[in-house]
Amino acid sequence: TEQTYVDWVSTSLMDCYKNTGDGAVFALLFELNRASFMQAIQGQLRRTYHHIDAHDVLQEVFLNIYRYPRRFLCDRPDAFRNWGHRIVQNTLLKFLKLESRRQRTTQLQDDLGDRPDTQARSPLRFAADAEQQRAVDRAFLIYLNLYLLHFRQLSAKEQRALALVEVDGWSYRD
Repeated sequence: TEQTYVDWVSTSLMDCYKNTGDGAVFALLFELNRASFMQAIQGQLRRTYHHIDAHDVLQEVFLNIYRYPRRFLCDRPDAFRNWGHRIVQNTLLKFLKLESRRQRTTQLQDDLGDRPDTQARSPLRFAADAEQQRAVDRAFLIYLNLYLLHFRQLSAKEQRALALVEVDGWSYRD
């Protein structure tokens, strides 16, 4: 049959390409199988609701065939057709996963873009907070200096007692 003839020729071309790496042989293989692979890709894409370019998938399929000829086994007349269609399936699955991931990311960005960020501070609020923080830091330093000044006026016994209470957490009674 015509299909058997195309299978034999394609399998022989792939085996030849596998052994020689000849670009002309690969070009013939591409021309002979492009239409059937495209038909399989488009058939699968019709069943999904993704916006994937069938030509991109076809290009990736032949790029994979080009990259991995050592994985091809020439054991039957339809070996290339079966192997090629497995590559089509795997490549299409990869594209569908990437597209699905892109859609989820886009939807998440859209969802986040519609809601105002309640955690974000405006530049004016950020400047006011920074100014307040500097004022608090200055006041804290003044209090620490006053504390140190009064702490030095205490006797050694009182300093020790205050350190035990304030630093070590002892009670005044202890």
